[in-house]
Amino acid sequence: MDALQEAVSIAEAAGDAALRGEMELSLAASVAFAGDLPRAFTLLDAADGRLDERGRAHVAVQRAGLMARTGDFAGCLPLYAAAEPVLERHEDRRWLALLSSNRGLVHVYTGRLRAAERDLQRARDIYEELGRASSSAEMVHNLGFLAMRRGDIPGALAALDDAERRFRKLRLNLAVVFLDQAEALLLAGLAGDARDLATAAQKRFSAAGMEIERSEALLTHARAALAAGDPTSAAQSALEAQHAMAAQGRPGWELRARYLAAAAGVDADSAGLSDLAADLAGTGQISAAFHTRLLAGRAALAAGDVPTAERELDAAGRPPRYAPVDVRVQAWLARALLRRRRDPAGAAAAVAAGVRLIEEYRATFGSTESRVNVATHATELLELGQAMALESGRPSRILRWTERARAGSLRLVQPRPPEDADLAAMLAALRSAQSDLREAELEGHASVAMWRELAQLERSVRRLDLQRKGRGATVLRLSALRDIQSVLDGRAMVVLTGIGGEMVALRIRRRSIRKYLLGPLESILAHAGRIRRAQRSLAGRTSDNAAGAHRRALRRAAEAFDAAVFAPLRLAERHLVVVPPPQLQAFPWSMLPSCAERTITISPSAFAWHRAAATPARPGNTLLVAGPGLEHADDEIERISVLYPEARVLVGNEATVGNVLAALDGAALAHFACHARFRAENAMFSALILADGELTVYDLEGRGGAPDVVVLSACDSGLSQAHAGEELTGLAAALLGMGARNLIVAAAPVPDEPATALHMFEIHRELVAGATPATALAQARSGLGPHAGATRDAFYCLGA
Repeated sequence: MDALQEAVSIAEAAGDAALRGEMELSLAASVAFAGDLPRAFTLLDAADGRLDERGRAHVAVQRAGLMARTGDFAGCLPLYAAAEPVLERHEDRRWLALLSSNRGLVHVYTGRLRAAERDLQRARDIYEELGRASSSAEMVHNLGFLAMRRGDIPGALAALDDAERRFRKLRLNLAVVFLDQAEALLLAGLAGDARDLATAAQKRFSAAGMEIERSEALLTHARAALAAGDPTSAAQSALEAQHAMAAQGRPGWELRARYLAAAAGVDADSAGLSDLAADLAGTGQISAAFHTRLLAGRAALAAGDVPTAERELDAAGRPPRYAPVDVRVQAWLARALLRRRRDPAGAAAAVAAGVRLIEEYRATFGSTESRVNVATHATELLELGQAMALESGRPSRILRWTERARAGSLRLVQPRPPEDADLAAMLAALRSAQSDLREAELEGHASVAMWRELAQLERSVRRLDLQRKGRGATVLRLSALRDIQSVLDGRAMVVLTGIGGEMVALRIRRRSIRKYLLGPLESILAHAGRIRRAQRSLAGRTSDNAAGAHRRALRRAAEAFDAAVFAPLRLAERHLVVVPPPQLQAFPWSMLPSCAERTITISPSAFAWHRAAATPARPGNTLLVAGPGLEHADDEIERISVLYPEARVLVGNEATVGNVLAALDGAALAHFACHARFRAENAMFSALILADGELTVYDLEGRGGAPDVVVLSACDSGLSQAHAGEELTGLAAALLGMGARNLIVAAAPVPDEPATALHMFEIHRELVAGATPATALAQARSGLGPHAGATRDAFYCLGA
């Protein structure tokens, strides 16, 4: 910058006006890069009077770019329109590419997506023609940004991944790519990942002295923190960005920072928010303006200012057609809030429309992780739907809205996915790295580099999965109450859900449905937590005295939970179907006094249970698998194989991931005796441990279908990760989603002892005799003595 300033001075001393103008134009770009926009505008004003027609067109392009950086998107478009024919007449390809690139981004921000695509593709073509690899890479990045704004998140992530590879090869600053990757992940509901990328972008921008871009990264960080449920951190980032943008002379972006600070709870009164929304709309920041109007309407409702609330919510309920999905979903929330007092039916219809929008959006994703996480955008709608259903007093409405929250991804049916060679190769590389690390650990020379390689391979697997698009998906309708009741056949269904901090139970019988308010959700979950802790303590190696204390603690907690949840329901049926909230999905139900002598089936939703119960059993083969590292696994499989003489048996070195996946095709029943690993931080990497590595959820989903009945004699195989709404991921959730009708899985550690092998044999003996999986489990459990309590209580039946 000092050299440019010196060049300006030299040109001035020489009296060369044209050269001075060129130097002022270059200096303006450097000054803007450093964050001093007011000085940059002053330099452009000076340069404009010293240059010829072509030079003035350059000034117009640069001035328009600076105006966009201030947030004045509407004001910069006439400047581009005036400069374009001049540059074309002079065949100034480099500046035409710059104009097209910058204007394309303005079109993206203001919703003119077709015009944006024309401009960005034109810029990319010119840069490739000129051999400017770095600028061409930037256009790939910008086209990824465009795909994101169109709602094609898998396509956006693929393009941004391509851009990141190009940037790395050319040693360009990756921070700009990280920011748009963060935005795309936010639209996919992956707030934690978006937050990490925004933090990384801040650091890189700061290191490069790019203060304008760093302040924009702060805004992305604030949005991600809000989505992740951390308003304190969001407010800190938004306020820091607001102060920086004020100092930079960027009033439009300062408005956006004020909006995010308000969303985080800073000075969020309705009058100020109404003015802020109008200001945002005036600068073309449509999405932020609509979110702010929703905030203003809700603040007015809380303050009792109904006229202001109605005005703002009405405006927030009418977004432009091109608005991104999160804005359109929030618009339906605004309509529901507007109608809630005077038109409950209209409010319910608005909530339902918003949820349908998310269901359609979910179908565009091929990745399970994305499909379950996009429900983040509908969390408030679903909570409002449940609250209104509870207010109505009608149990059938409560059931329907509970199902809308729980059965979203399970209702999405896709054709068998095409073979993804890149993903399959990456999973194979991951298994190889796992095997190398395991051997190195046994030999005592595992290195940090090996762990890093493993982490990088996992990131690559996840990245490829998130780029998969949904193809040919259909959304199945929710099961009607009468359809569920028609197949209960003497069973009772108990649906448990939390609404407004209260645990609500629905008892469904063949001809009735009844609602029960059971008390504070937090208190009931606390009882459940004590049960789990005592159960895991008993599964460990403890002294007799300690074991006795744990058993007493377990009994007290089980009695308290049972009294709170089941006692009020007055259940007479011997067979129960329990549809719990996600926090209680993998729970030792058989330990409860009310369940000990009953046959219990657990299901993530009434829809999932009904679909499985109404689907005829499929014929097929039997697959029996023993994994490594367990003393009694081979014995378990050998015992069970006597009952299935035609079974495919995979033990020892034959029990590889490839052999198991191939054998699963056409299998009606599969039994695994192996170690399992539940990954709480990302349940998609939960796995069964086989001879050559881990069989993950990613591997399973690549196969399409699942056996009718799956028995996982493996620790924690029934654990799941809860996501937005009440969606679940994990081994058990994946198998159900792939079409398994019944699973017998473990909610706790499984002892590697003869009692477990015997228990599994008894379960299969009942199955061969014609019992349902739930009945087979109950019958086998009743034959175990008190010494086998850890084995008996670890397993539960999931499905139908």
